[in-house]
Amino acid sequence: MAAKIIIDKRYVLLDTLGSGGFGTVYSVLDLSNSRVYALKLMNNNYSVFINEIKINKIIKPFNNPFFIKYIDSNTYAHLPEKESRQYDSYIVFELASKGDVIKYITHDDLGLNERLSKYFFSKILQIVISLHRMGICHRDLKLDNFLFDGDNFTLKLSDFGFSSLIIRNRLGKAKKQRGSFGT
Repeated sequence: MAAKIIIDKRYVLLDTLGSGGFGTVYSVLDLSNSRVYALKLMNNNYSVFINEIKINKIIKPFNNPFFIKYIDSNTYAHLPEKESRQYDSYIVFELASKGDVIKYITHDDLGLNERLSKYFFSKILQIVISLHRMGICHRDLKLDNFLFDGDNFTLKLSDFGFSSLIIRNRLGKAKKQRGSFGT
């Protein structure tokens, strides 16, 4: 049996949920309250880490059910020696129990029929409009970043590392975003 990996004497790594260009996401058990969360170990990209925390702290007071909730973070995590060479920070979020949308579209046995596709597309539009009303541009919208949660498959948006605040001129028109971000 492999030794348990515990981060900051608080989070026990359970399973790998996915990985991307800036880190790996795990399900974790929080020893302080016995809840299971998602924890993203970030691989040494401080600006993306700080930006994701900043955007999540803006979103959190709105308590919008369509955004993955930010729980905790640490810039200099106390990780086992093997892990500490790869990662230096983490962010903890609520766990979306059903996984990402892409899983349901690409899986042979599941898929989404036309009626469900239209329904979830309308939900995606609602989520993006809600985010824009908060003055935030996501800049990495893809089906991997839309997650399903709960028995009723509530759709939630995640991964705000490339997001930015929408800057407006004195007439209220949004300034054009520059640069290539995301997938």
